[in-house]
Amino acid sequence: MTSEPTHSAEIPFPEDLPPVRPPSVGFIVQLFVVPGLIVAAIVGIWLLFGRVATAEQDWRRLVVELQHPNEHRRWRGAMGLAQILKADQELGDKGQHLSDDPEFVSVMTNLLESELEKNGQRPEDLQFQSFLAQTFGLLDSPDAVLPILSQAMRPGLDREVRKNALLSIAIMVDRLNRRKQPIPTAKITAEVVGVSQDADALMRLTAAYTLGLIDDADARNRLKVMLGDESLDVRVNAAVALARHNDRSGLAVLQDVLATADKPFASRYSDELSQFLAVKNSLLALNQLIPLLIDSEKTELQSVVKPISDSFREPGIRVAAQSTLHQLAGTK
Repeated sequence: MTSEPTHSAEIPFPEDLPPVRPPSVGFIVQLFVVPGLIVAAIVGIWLLFGRVATAEQDWRRLVVELQHPNEHRRWRGAMGLAQILKADQELGDKGQHLSDDPEFVSVMTNLLESELEKNGQRPEDLQFQSFLAQTFGLLDSPDAVLPILSQAMRPGLDREVRKNALLSIAIMVDRLNRRKQPIPTAKITAEVVGVSQDADALMRLTAAYTLGLIDDADARNRLKVMLGDESLDVRVNAAVALARHNDRSGLAVLQDVLATADKPFASRYSDELSQFLAVKNSLLALNQLIPLLIDSEKTELQSVVKPISDSFREPGIRVAAQSTLHQLAGTK
């Protein structure tokens, strides 16, 4: 048997009670929001100064962990140190500037030097060396770190260690360029030009990318030579790097990549991703060079780019090609 809901009788309110009004927005702000903001500000200040005050102790402790024989403790120290470096950069002027602190940079340099001298060949040793080389990309002291990165790039060492050391130079140079801070351009160019002649194509193409970040005549001259490299990937990187300098010397290489975009990737690239990157970067580089082209060149390049915009199998590249076509046609 289902019972019907019951209804209570209405109870009259006393007449002397004031009418109930909803609280105003201003009252709620005073009651809750303002005190909350004050508390948040206090907590934020406490966290900020607490973080700054303990950062030095943290990095010293983590450096000790980095040298611990236990692999798990060593990697925990490595991850923690990378986090501290990134957090310190995010603090900006309020941080300790560990990236260019002479003591910290010296400690890191000595640590990588020690690992390179040990020359451990176990997979975990090589991974650790590679991690340390990569960490140098977070430092902003090119004069101090260039010698050790040069050691880490020398032939005979593990390929990943060498590549990460070179990429650290590229990342550091790019960051300092964005900040408009001074860079020892001649020293860096000399080091990277040396690597650009390496027997390993991976090192050469990474060197080409790095040279494209250096505003230096010697860097550009070396890139022009690399346009004739036996590796297509190296040639493409050199052409793209020159375009970054508003130099059209690599236009023929870019046009070749775009004209053969519909060819099977296996005949020209190591894998499909390599072809995608080559086509995408060539389109971006071509956009950079459009102001330097004459009308007949623009017309010829439109016929090369249009098939990519119509039918290339990767949608993002089709969109990029359509944008390039508009730029070549002088429209937006």
